Amino acid sequence: HKISASGVDLGGDLIFSRRLGFTGTPSDLLPASMGKCGFAKGTEGEIVHTLTSTGVVRLVLIKSKDWTSKSLLDMIAKSDDALEQPMHALIDTGALITGMSNRDVAVYLIDRGLPLDGVVFLDEKDTKLIYEKKDRRVIKEEDSLIPMERRFAFYDQVHTTGTDIKHVPNAVACLTIGKDMTFRDYAQGAYRMRGIATGQRINLLMVPEVDELMRRELRGVGPTSEFESMSDEERQLHSLVCWLTLNSLDSECKQFNFLVQQDLGNLYRRTALSQLLQTVLDPKFSFDSSKALVAKCLNCFREELSVDVPESVPRPESFTTKLMRAQEHHADFITSADRQLLSRVLDKLRAVQEQQAGYGLAQEQEQEQEEEKEQETVELPDMQPVIYSDLAFVRTDEAGRAWGLEELVRGSGRRGGSEQTRAKWVPNSANAASPPFPFYPAADFAIHLGQSLKLPPSLHVSRNWYKPEWRGPRRLKNAVMLFEWMPSLRELRQLGAPLPKEDARLLEDARRVVSWIWRTYATKGFLRVKTVHALLEKALHLKLSSEVFREVLGIDSTQGARQEAAGSGGGDGRDGGGTSGGDESVGKTAATLMQDGGGGADDGDGDGDDVALRSESELFALLTGPALRASSAGRNFALVTLREAETLRMIIH
Repeated sequence: HKISASGVDLGGDLIFSRRLGFTGTPSDLLPASMGKCGFAKGTEGEIVHTLTSTGVVRLVLIKSKDWTSKSLLDMIAKSDDALEQPMHALIDTGALITGMSNRDVAVYLIDRGLPLDGVVFLDEKDTKLIYEKKDRRVIKEEDSLIPMERRFAFYDQVHTTGTDIKHVPNAVACLTIGKDMTFRDYAQGAYRMRGIATGQRINLLMVPEVDELMRRELRGVGPTSEFESMSDEERQLHSLVCWLTLNSLDSECKQFNFLVQQDLGNLYRRTALSQLLQTVLDPKFSFDSSKALVAKCLNCFREELSVDVPESVPRPESFTTKLMRAQEHHADFITSADRQLLSRVLDKLRAVQEQQAGYGLAQEQEQEQEEEKEQETVELPDMQPVIYSDLAFVRTDEAGRAWGLEELVRGSGRRGGSEQTRAKWVPNSANAASPPFPFYPAADFAIHLGQSLKLPPSLHVSRNWYKPEWRGPRRLKNAVMLFEWMPSLRELRQLGAPLPKEDARLLEDARRVVSWIWRTYATKGFLRVKTVHALLEKALHLKLSSEVFREVLGIDSTQGARQEAAGSGGGDGRDGGGTSGGDESVGKTAATLMQDGGGGADDGDGDGDDVALRSESELFALLTGPALRASSAGRNFALVTLREAETLRMIIH
């Protein structure tokens, strides 16, 4: 369970009897106990009029479907003729500039020839900074001597609301349009230019995927006579506002459902809090006698968290049914007056849902009729249909390929070679006519315009989860399932993998950490075994028994401490020995660990306080050697889709 709270708990009458609020972006989505919002008359109409005026806003459609964040920045830096000049700001309300920090954007614009002397941006702490072209440095905006007319401002998507940066009276901003935007997002971003409609103007950048999405969703909206008489540019701006308003309605319907849920939860929470305070503040309060009541009141503020995966697909439950079930669960805290309010709210919610369902069905039928009419009257050329994604992501070639379990043992008969070669399991793909293997190495996985990571060779990715041949932006599947399999038990071998010596940066970081550990925990020039034991448990996030601890150190638990200290180096008797292929000092470390650290005798169990590591190099060899970086040859892992995981689970059971 978790303790939960929401804005309704603060805005409602749960805690405070009187609440006052002010906002520049008013909404009727308020807690029921706060009443209705008082709107300033004419404000919304003025905003719509300004943002549909061709004298203030110019819509620029990006024609190329191969656009990238950097190509959009190039248009601005090089003063593209399609954009109205002079440009002084980029307002990324559509979140089209991705894969770059705000500082990276500022540096890129300057490097690409932006005809201004500095770029203002905000960092992660919302501090206004400026990147100056002359000195190639970043300083605080108020410390810069660059005049306002020679500055450019970049607003990333997070800072397109509530951020004020001063601009010259005739400044022109470039504002991006994204697929998930609402009219409020558009207005908030546009009004970063405080002098809009009084000298400042806006260039709208719309990519082709968003344009196609807007046209398709507005297909069922019938034009009025006034709309027919407008110019093409005016129609574009009015269509954009209409589409963004529809997005706002959809967003507010979802917010309305959450608000209803929180308002109804406030009914029993208010009573539960009152009873809880009355009980615990009573001078005669006793927890033992009031334990049941206190737990019952606290349950009203708890939400159940479950990570269990059901064995069957659960039946969908309506939102109204969920609300009624929650109210029945806390019926003891709902008064008769609250029950009347609950009934009215549920009736209103049902009416809204029926209206939404009817509107959606009518719109769907109208859209189907228009599509049928177009198919009858328009002859399409003999070509493959062009598929546009509703989410501005490429969606082609997404059909999964079935594969059999026998494919998992392909390549398992590989023999010979080193342990590292056998550890990297490669399927047999000599037959070019055979279908591609269902998995490929995770080290080859990379998203569009991204780079791959240095991942172990035993980790793979299913081609049904992400195909390496894909090009263009793709939305990754949000269900992450990991599948483990062993092609052959005969090939299963334990390996030791010391820290790679060719990775100089990784080794340097490791040495710095080990040096800090030694300075912090070493006593009189050595580390006690109990300290090493505790450090290993912290590093591995595991509870290590004495037997496992000895095995990590490469010590035979059947021998005494003095015998082990005089041994040959602490080999663990497994394949290749505990130190094979690694640093030779690892074997010496095991022997040194069992030496007497101060004249006292070890108690024989390897945990005595007088047994120690005697140098920082020995600690480094232990922490970076193969003992703590063990891996298995012949054991493989693959990232699979949810459907593949469900099928494998059925086969296993």
